[in-house]
Amino acid sequence: MLNKLADKADQLKNGLLAGYPQTEIESFYRQEKEALAWQADHNTPTPMLSQIARVRGVPLDMLISKVIEKSAQFAQAFEDRLLALKTPDDLTALEQEIEAWIFNAN
Repeated sequence: MLNKLADKADQLKNGLLAGYPQTEIESFYRQEKEALAWQADHNTPTPMLSQIARVRGVPLDMLISKVIEKSAQFAQAFEDRLLALKTPDDLTALEQEIEAWIFNAN
């Protein structure tokens, strides 16, 4: 049962992250922090997002809205997984995964 849960969680995460290079995945948390800070105050510096927008040739505000949209989808996936937990060990594993992802993203 636990293997099935883990497989389903991996499929969900992989579906959300398909097509993204690993280095970009590891920057998502920082991108989200910059986007939310800029959304609250447009004078906030956004060094990473500004560079990404420049490289991609897209307006910064459009990139920021996409980052916020994607982070909400990713957060929803973790929430769905949380609601599907069956044991305390499942919860511990999910907490460790989230902590590792946040730590790696910084």
